[in-house]
Amino acid sequence: LLLVLLGLNHLYYPGWRWLDRLLDQMHVTPPSLSLRLKQLFAIVSIDPLASVYQLHELIEETFVLVETHLGAVDTRPARARFHQRRKHGEHAPGGRV
Repeated sequence: LLLVLLGLNHLYYPGWRWLDRLLDQMHVTPPSLSLRLKQLFAIVSIDPLASVYQLHELIEETFVLVETHLGAVDTRPARARFHQRRKHGEHAPGGRV
């Protein structure tokens, strides 16, 4: 998610040490990205399902941003992969978790 947003904002990957500063430099992001990421990480141990839903919304909004700002990029394959349901414990294609 953040790497795609870095690309949309023409920023290089500096590492995650200064995430707030990095997010402040981004002009193309889902609304209230910094606050929403902090909320997501704050609730993950309390309500993991709610954090999954929040992350899902951020990813969907990022797809829309890519389609809006990089119209030549076909997001259909990535969206299809994202929406693909896996069985519990099943690994992603290529052995990725």
